[in-house]
Formats: sequence, C-alpha cells, structure tokens
Amino acid sequence: MVREIVDYEQLGSVIQLASKPLPERPDGICSVIRYTSIDREDCIATEDEYERLARSNPATIFMRCYAEYEGAEIFMARANIQSWPTFDFFYGGNRVARLEGPTFSELEEVLNSYQLMNSKLDLFSEDADNERRLAWGEGKLAAEATPRTTGRFLPGYDLDSDKGFFDDQGDKFQDDFESSYGEWTPNIED
Repeated sequence: MVREIVDYEQLGSVIQLASKPLPERPDGICSVIRYTSIDREDCIATEDEYERLARSNPATIFMRCYAEYEGAEIFMARANIQSWPTFDFFYGGNRVARLEGPTFSELEEVLNSYQLMNSKLDLFSEDADNERRLAWGEGKLAAEATPRTTGRFLPGYDLDSDKGFFDDQGDKFQDDFESSYGEWTPNIED
C-alpha cells in the first residue's frame, strides 16, 4: 500500500514514527518516498513497478507525492527535487539514500540493504491483519487449543511439568470428594 503525502511536516512525522523501536525491530523500519508526476513518460511507465515493490515489501512504508498535487511544488522545493522520479530512503529518522530516475534495480538493492537490518515481521501489508485474526481464531478458522503459555506465568506453576500447583490441588479435591461420597446420586423418589 502506498500512502500519498503532500506536506513536509507530515513526511517528517511519518519518518519519526517509523524510526521508533518495535519489539522485533529495535532501530525502527525503513521508509521510501517517491516524488513523481503524471505528465512524464518515465514516471507513468514505472508506476506499476513501484506498486509491485510496495506489495512485495510489507516491512517498509511506501509514500508518494505527485508534482500536480496542490502544495506539492513547495514540498518538492523543500526536498530539493531536481528530476522525476526521485526516491528518498529513510532509516532511523535520517535520509540514507537518494536515487534519481527510473532505476528499479538500484531501488531494490538499496531497499534490500536496509531491510536486512530488520526482521521479517509483517505489520503493514494488506494481509497482516487477516493473518493475525486467523492465527488467533477470530477469523474463519478456529484455534485448535488455547496456548498453554499463559498459565505458566501464574504463581505456583512448575516450569518442568504440564500441570501446575492449582491443577494438582483441583485433582486432589476431586479425589477427596469421590472417596468421601463415592457414587452419590440424589434420591428422586422423595
């Protein structure tokens, strides 16, 4: 998914947010912005390729700014854009690379070099939410069993057995009840 951006402050806030640490990405995530135009042949010819890159790299934030947007000329002047398309790469809150022209082999090379620092955690793809729901049984597929990890953190649970202290106490109470009352059944004829 590609996000449309026209404001320099908005770009700065996205870059700062992307540089925040995540559980599996302590340095944040990579973000890319494409400065483009709908009137130039090079930009039109490579638009599908940029969309493909965005879909195949869900661990990266992809943004785009068209020169024809209202206020885009100020935005592109602040970003010092001289040719179209131009790609800026940001990692850790800083611009780490700039590519000018429709060179997607170099674009993928720079993208892969900064994504290597990250894990394969999928947060931003279109299927990420659906995969999370299916994994926990909220979607079409039901979960087969409740994970046993939660009970292990309760006080009294032993880490080396399948049952914990409370399970043992429940089994003991059940045995005591059965030994005291046996096969007790209520008298229905009263």
